Amino acid sequence: MLKNLQEFIKVKSLDEAQNILKNKAGAAAILAGGTSLMKSGDKRINTIVDISSLEEKSLKDIIIKDSYIYIGALCTINKIMRSKEISDIFGDFFYSACLTLAAEPLRNLITFGGNIVQVYQWSHFPVLLCVLNGRAILHSGEKIEFKDFFSKHPKTFLKKDDIVVGAEIDKPENSRRFFFKRTSFTAFDYSIASLAMNIKFNTVGNISDLKISTGALRPLPYIIHDFKGFQDYYMDKALNMDSIQNICLFVEKNIKPNKDFRVSNEYKVKCLAGLIKNCFI
Repeated sequence: MLKNLQEFIKVKSLDEAQNILKNKAGAAAILAGGTSLMKSGDKRINTIVDISSLEEKSLKDIIIKDSYIYIGALCTINKIMRSKEISDIFGDFFYSACLTLAAEPLRNLITFGGNIVQVYQWSHFPVLLCVLNGRAILHSGEKIEFKDFFSKHPKTFLKKDDIVVGAEIDKPENSRRFFFKRTSFTAFDYSIASLAMNIKFNTVGNISDLKISTGALRPLPYIIHDFKGFQDYYMDKALNMDSIQNICLFVEKNIKPNKDFRVSNEYKVKCLAGLIKNCFI
Protein backbone atom coordinates (compact mmCIF):
# COMPACT_ATOMS: atom_id res chain seq x y z
CA MET A 1 0.00 0.00 0.00
CA LEU A 2 1.08 3.56 -0.73
CA LYS A 3 0.39 5.27 2.58
CA ASN A 4 1.92 8.70 1.98
CA LEU A 5 0.08 9.84 -1.14
CA GLN A 6 -0.57 13.56 -1.41
CA GLU A 7 -1.11 14.19 -5.13
CA PHE A 8 -2.80 12.43 -8.03
CA ILE A 9 -1.95 14.00 -11.39
CA LYS A 10 -3.64 12.97 -14.63
CA VAL A 11 -1.18 14.11 -17.28
CA LYS A 12 -1.86 15.09 -20.87
CA SER A 13 1.43 13.94 -22.38
CA LEU A 14 4.46 11.79 -21.72
CA ASP A 15 6.63 14.91 -21.64
CA GLU A 16 4.51 16.28 -18.79
CA ALA A 17 4.79 12.97 -16.95
CA GLN A 18 8.54 12.89 -17.39
CA ASN A 19 8.93 16.44 -16.06
CA ILE A 20 6.95 15.58 -12.93
CA LEU A 21 9.02 12.46 -12.34
CA LYS A 22 12.22 14.47 -12.72
CA ASN A 23 11.09 17.26 -10.37
CA LYS A 24 9.81 14.80 -7.73
CA ALA A 25 13.16 12.97 -7.71
CA GLY A 26 11.90 9.55 -6.68
CA ALA A 27 8.76 10.66 -4.85
CA ALA A 28 6.46 10.10 -7.86
CA ALA A 29 5.35 6.90 -9.59
CA ILE A 30 3.69 6.14 -12.92
CA LEU A 31 0.17 4.70 -12.91
CA ALA A 32 -0.87 2.66 -15.95
CA GLY A 33 -3.00 -0.32 -14.94
CA GLY A 34 -2.24 0.09 -11.25
CA THR A 35 -2.21 -3.57 -10.26
CA SER A 36 1.54 -3.74 -9.59
CA LEU A 37 1.85 -0.23 -8.22
CA MET A 38 -0.68 -0.92 -5.49
CA LYS A 39 1.57 -3.71 -4.20
CA SER A 40 4.38 -1.23 -3.63
CA GLY A 41 5.19 -0.23 -0.09
CA ASP A 42 7.59 2.54 -1.06
CA LYS A 43 7.15 5.23 1.61
CA ARG A 44 8.92 7.83 -0.54
CA ILE A 45 6.09 7.96 -3.07
CA ASN A 46 3.72 10.86 -2.45
CA THR A 47 2.59 11.53 -6.02
CA ILE A 48 0.84 9.35 -8.59
CA VAL A 49 1.28 10.29 -12.25
CA ASP A 50 -1.58 8.77 -14.23
CA ILE A 51 -0.77 8.04 -17.90
CA SER A 52 -3.56 5.50 -18.42
CA SER A 53 -5.73 7.82 -20.53
CA LEU A 54 -3.04 9.06 -22.87
CA GLU A 55 -3.99 8.52 -26.50
CA GLU A 56 -0.47 8.49 -27.92
CA LYS A 57 -0.45 5.80 -30.60
CA SER A 58 2.88 4.36 -29.51
CA LEU A 59 1.55 3.49 -26.05
CA LYS A 60 -1.49 1.35 -26.84
CA ASP A 61 -0.82 -0.23 -30.22
CA ILE A 62 0.55 -3.53 -31.41
CA ILE A 63 2.38 -2.83 -34.68
CA ILE A 64 3.80 -5.47 -37.01
CA LYS A 65 6.88 -4.30 -38.88
CA ASP A 66 9.00 -6.16 -41.44
CA SER A 67 11.60 -7.29 -38.90
CA TYR A 68 9.95 -6.84 -35.50
CA ILE A 69 6.72 -6.58 -33.51
CA TYR A 70 6.11 -3.45 -31.47
CA ILE A 71 4.01 -3.66 -28.29
CA GLY A 72 3.07 -0.42 -26.53
CA ALA A 73 3.48 -0.16 -22.77
CA LEU A 74 -0.23 0.52 -22.19
CA CYS A 75 -1.38 -2.56 -24.09
CA THR A 76 -3.43 -4.67 -21.72
CA ILE A 77 -2.78 -8.36 -21.26
CA ASN A 78 -6.11 -9.18 -22.89
CA LYS A 79 -5.26 -7.11 -25.97
CA ILE A 80 -1.98 -8.99 -26.38
CA MET A 81 -3.67 -12.34 -25.73
CA ARG A 82 -6.25 -11.69 -28.44
CA SER A 83 -3.81 -10.35 -31.03
CA LYS A 84 -4.09 -12.53 -34.14
CA GLU A 85 -0.91 -10.98 -35.51
CA ILE A 86 1.14 -12.09 -32.50
CA SER A 87 -0.43 -15.57 -32.52
CA ASP A 88 0.34 -15.94 -36.24
CA ILE A 89 4.02 -15.39 -35.47
CA PHE A 90 4.46 -17.07 -32.07
CA GLY A 91 1.64 -19.62 -31.96
CA ASP A 92 0.18 -19.90 -28.46
CA PHE A 93 3.38 -18.68 -26.76
CA PHE A 94 2.05 -15.26 -25.76
CA TYR A 95 -1.53 -16.50 -25.49
CA SER A 96 -0.62 -19.11 -22.85
CA ALA A 97 1.33 -16.61 -20.76
CA CYS A 98 -1.47 -14.04 -20.91
CA LEU A 99 -4.30 -16.47 -20.21
CA THR A 100 -2.72 -17.80 -17.02
CA LEU A 101 -1.37 -14.50 -15.73
CA ALA A 102 -4.67 -13.44 -14.17
CA ALA A 103 -8.43 -13.76 -14.45
CA GLU A 104 -10.36 -11.77 -17.08
CA PRO A 105 -11.06 -8.60 -15.02
CA LEU A 106 -7.39 -8.19 -14.10
CA ARG A 107 -6.22 -8.95 -17.64
CA ASN A 108 -8.19 -5.87 -18.69
CA LEU A 109 -6.15 -3.76 -16.22
CA ILE A 110 -2.64 -5.21 -16.18
CA THR A 111 -0.40 -3.53 -18.75
CA PHE A 112 2.56 -4.83 -20.67
CA GLY A 113 4.75 -1.98 -19.40
CA GLY A 114 3.84 -2.51 -15.78
CA ASN A 115 4.53 -6.23 -16.00
CA ILE A 116 8.05 -5.78 -17.39
CA VAL A 117 9.07 -2.85 -15.17
CA GLN A 118 7.71 -3.88 -11.78
CA VAL A 119 8.92 -7.52 -12.16
CA TYR A 120 7.44 -9.57 -9.38
CA GLN A 121 7.80 -13.34 -9.07
CA TRP A 122 4.41 -13.74 -10.73
CA SER A 123 5.28 -11.55 -13.76
CA HIS A 124 5.08 -13.59 -16.97
CA PHE A 125 6.36 -11.20 -19.63
CA PRO A 126 9.93 -10.92 -18.33
CA VAL A 127 10.16 -14.72 -18.60
CA LEU A 128 8.95 -14.64 -22.21
CA LEU A 129 11.14 -11.75 -23.30
CA CYS A 130 14.29 -13.36 -21.90
CA VAL A 131 14.15 -16.05 -24.62
CA LEU A 132 13.48 -13.53 -27.40
CA ASN A 133 15.63 -10.96 -29.12
CA GLY A 134 14.42 -7.41 -28.73
CA ARG A 135 14.57 -4.16 -26.84
CA ALA A 136 12.67 -2.19 -24.24
CA ILE A 137 12.13 1.39 -25.43
CA LEU A 138 12.25 4.46 -23.20
CA HIS A 139 10.49 7.78 -23.85
CA SER A 140 13.94 9.34 -24.26
CA GLY A 141 14.46 7.13 -27.31
CA GLU A 142 16.98 4.86 -25.61
CA LYS A 143 16.63 1.16 -26.37
CA ILE A 144 17.80 -1.53 -23.96
CA GLU A 145 18.29 -5.13 -25.05
CA PHE A 146 16.10 -7.56 -23.11
CA LYS A 147 19.11 -9.50 -21.79
CA ASP A 148 20.43 -6.26 -20.25
CA PHE A 149 17.01 -4.98 -19.15
CA PHE A 150 16.44 -8.09 -17.03
CA SER A 151 20.03 -8.66 -15.91
CA LYS A 152 19.01 -6.84 -12.74
CA HIS A 153 15.73 -5.38 -11.58
CA PRO A 154 14.72 -2.54 -13.96
CA LYS A 155 13.76 -0.29 -11.05
CA THR A 156 17.35 -0.41 -9.79
CA PHE A 157 18.91 1.08 -12.93
CA LEU A 158 16.17 3.08 -14.66
CA LYS A 159 16.48 6.77 -13.86
CA LYS A 160 13.73 8.41 -11.80
CA ASP A 161 12.32 10.13 -14.88
CA ASP A 162 12.63 7.17 -17.27
CA ILE A 163 9.36 5.93 -18.77
CA VAL A 164 9.15 2.65 -20.67
CA VAL A 165 6.89 3.28 -23.67
CA GLY A 166 7.01 -0.12 -25.33
CA ALA A 167 9.18 -2.88 -26.73
CA GLU A 168 10.41 -4.16 -30.07
CA ILE A 169 10.49 -7.95 -30.43
CA ASP A 170 12.48 -9.30 -33.36
CA LYS A 171 10.56 -11.63 -35.65
CA PRO A 172 11.92 -15.17 -35.24
CA GLU A 173 12.89 -17.66 -37.91
CA ASN A 174 10.06 -19.94 -38.97
CA SER A 175 12.07 -22.96 -37.81
CA ARG A 176 11.87 -21.94 -34.15
CA ARG A 177 9.33 -23.30 -31.68
CA PHE A 178 8.15 -21.54 -28.53
CA PHE A 179 6.65 -22.82 -25.30
CA PHE A 180 5.37 -21.23 -22.09
CA LYS A 181 4.54 -23.58 -19.24
CA ARG A 182 3.71 -23.05 -15.59
CA THR A 183 2.49 -24.95 -12.57
CA SER A 184 0.31 -23.58 -9.79
CA PHE A 185 -2.30 -24.76 -7.30
CA THR A 186 -5.19 -23.16 -9.20
CA ALA A 187 -5.68 -21.76 -12.69
CA PHE A 188 -4.89 -18.16 -11.71
CA ASP A 189 -2.84 -18.65 -8.55
CA TYR A 190 0.72 -17.32 -8.52
CA SER A 191 3.01 -19.78 -10.26
CA ILE A 192 5.06 -22.24 -8.27
CA ALA A 193 7.35 -22.38 -11.29
CA SER A 194 7.12 -21.06 -14.83
CA LEU A 195 9.23 -21.52 -17.91
CA ALA A 196 9.69 -20.10 -21.40
CA MET A 197 11.53 -22.01 -24.11
CA ASN A 198 12.74 -21.08 -27.60
CA ILE A 199 14.16 -24.03 -29.51
CA LYS A 200 15.61 -24.56 -32.97
CA PHE A 201 16.53 -27.85 -34.67
CA ASN A 202 19.05 -28.30 -37.47
CA THR A 203 18.38 -30.12 -40.74
CA VAL A 204 19.08 -33.54 -39.24
CA GLY A 205 16.76 -32.99 -36.29
CA ASN A 206 19.33 -32.24 -33.60
CA ILE A 207 19.07 -29.20 -31.29
CA SER A 208 21.03 -26.27 -32.72
CA ASP A 209 19.86 -23.56 -30.33
CA LEU A 210 17.98 -23.61 -27.04
CA LYS A 211 16.94 -20.67 -24.90
CA ILE A 212 15.27 -21.24 -21.52
CA SER A 213 14.23 -18.76 -18.86
CA THR A 214 12.40 -19.48 -15.63
CA GLY A 215 9.99 -17.49 -13.50
CA ALA A 216 8.44 -17.62 -10.02
CA LEU A 217 11.69 -18.79 -8.43
CA ARG A 218 12.80 -15.24 -7.61
CA PRO A 219 11.62 -11.81 -8.84
CA LEU A 220 14.02 -11.78 -11.80
CA PRO A 221 13.97 -14.64 -14.32
CA TYR A 222 16.83 -17.09 -14.44
CA ILE A 223 18.27 -16.90 -17.98
CA ILE A 224 19.47 -20.48 -18.25
CA HIS A 225 20.99 -20.20 -21.73
CA ASP A 226 23.46 -17.62 -20.43
CA PHE A 227 24.82 -20.04 -17.82
CA LYS A 228 28.36 -21.20 -18.50
CA GLY A 229 28.48 -24.67 -19.97
CA PHE A 230 24.80 -24.93 -20.85
CA GLN A 231 25.47 -25.29 -24.58
CA ASP A 232 27.39 -28.49 -23.93
CA TYR A 233 24.17 -30.13 -22.76
CA TYR A 234 22.19 -29.57 -25.97
CA MET A 235 24.31 -28.40 -28.91
CA ASP A 236 23.97 -30.88 -31.80
CA LYS A 237 22.40 -33.42 -29.47
CA ALA A 238 19.61 -35.68 -30.64
CA LEU A 239 16.35 -35.11 -28.84
CA ASN A 240 15.79 -38.16 -26.68
CA MET A 241 15.13 -38.99 -23.04
CA ASP A 242 18.84 -38.91 -22.17
CA SER A 243 19.42 -35.42 -23.60
CA ILE A 244 16.22 -34.11 -22.02
CA GLN A 245 17.22 -35.55 -18.64
CA ASN A 246 20.69 -33.99 -18.92
CA ILE A 247 19.16 -30.56 -19.61
CA CYS A 248 16.90 -30.98 -16.58
CA LEU A 249 19.83 -31.99 -14.36
CA PHE A 250 21.83 -28.95 -15.46
CA VAL A 251 18.95 -26.65 -14.58
CA GLU A 252 18.33 -28.35 -11.23
CA LYS A 253 22.02 -27.94 -10.28
CA ASN A 254 22.26 -24.27 -11.21
CA ILE A 255 19.17 -22.57 -9.83
CA LYS A 256 18.41 -21.59 -6.26
CA PRO A 257 14.79 -20.54 -5.70
CA ASN A 258 13.82 -17.98 -3.09
CA LYS A 259 11.88 -19.32 -0.14
CA ASP A 260 8.18 -19.85 -0.78
CA PHE A 261 5.89 -20.52 2.18
CA ARG A 262 3.64 -22.66 -0.04
CA VAL A 263 6.19 -25.32 -1.06
CA SER A 264 9.80 -26.36 -0.51
CA ASN A 265 12.60 -25.21 -2.79
CA GLU A 266 13.18 -28.82 -3.81
CA TYR A 267 9.56 -29.09 -4.90
CA LYS A 268 9.86 -25.94 -7.05
CA VAL A 269 12.97 -27.28 -8.76
CA LYS A 270 11.30 -30.62 -9.48
CA CYS A 271 8.27 -28.79 -10.89
CA LEU A 272 10.59 -26.86 -13.19
CA ALA A 273 12.21 -30.07 -14.44
CA GLY A 274 8.74 -31.42 -15.16
CA LEU A 275 7.89 -28.29 -17.17
CA ILE A 276 11.04 -28.73 -19.27
CA LYS A 277 10.13 -32.32 -20.06
CA ASN A 278 6.59 -31.25 -20.89
CA CYS A 279 7.91 -28.87 -23.55
CA PHE A 280 9.88 -31.62 -25.27
CA ILE A 281 7.53 -34.57 -24.97
